[in-house]
Amino acid sequence: MLKGLLKLILTAFLFLQVLNGNAQNTHIEIPINTKGDTSFWYKYNADLIRKFGLIDITKESDKFYFRVWHHAQTISSIVEIYQTEDSISRSSVTFFTKEIVPENENATNRYFFKTYVLENNLFTRGELTEVNIIPSEESIKGWSQGFDGVVYIIENLEGGNYSFKSYWTPAVQGDLKQAIYLKKFFNEIFDLTEIKGLFSAFIKLIPFEMYNSGGPSIAVRILTNKQRKAYRKERDAFRKQSTQ
Repeated sequence: MLKGLLKLILTAFLFLQVLNGNAQNTHIEIPINTKGDTSFWYKYNADLIRKFGLIDITKESDKFYFRVWHHAQTISSIVEIYQTEDSISRSSVTFFTKEIVPENENATNRYFFKTYVLENNLFTRGELTEVNIIPSEESIKGWSQGFDGVVYIIENLEGGNYSFKSYWTPAVQGDLKQAIYLKKFFNEIFDLTEIKGLFSAFIKLIPFEMYNSGGPSIAVRILTNKQRKAYRKERDAFRKQSTQ
């Protein structure tokens, strides 16, 4: 047990050293538990941030950012609330998904994503600071884990302090007061008419025959044989171009 604890402490120390090397002026708080769930999500999201050209907010020590990830089954979302250089609040939403191919094909590893600037401000800075008081799931007694469902991530940067917190499916956490509060907060964001409308528009733009965003469910288009062959032809052309 002691050996395992020492290993955990060493892993946490090395992980935070790497992060602090990337953002020397920012205090970074990322909980690490024995399962490594939160650190997994941090690394996974960091890779997506690079792919999508989003801002690495750990390097923005003098600004305010609030980012919420909704990792769903087939299409995931990222909502960002931030201040511009002239201290004006702005909001945006990014939707993304990944191409899935038939079993007899090699993976393309392609993502499709699109960012929309929102017309309306979502929350005040004070309201967001209040949400950020809630600790990550590792520190909430009774918070359960599972293999499907959804995962919400909150990244927050304020006053040179960066925090990263994960929450697996608040809707199934029973009467935990933190889960009830977070469920209401997340619903208020992703049920907004503007975001739901943009979500519907995004679905129509997805150029893949099959797709998901990490969950066990896969969205499959109903196609004619002619359409299916056209999708296959496009994938083959993409692979050929990628190897040149």
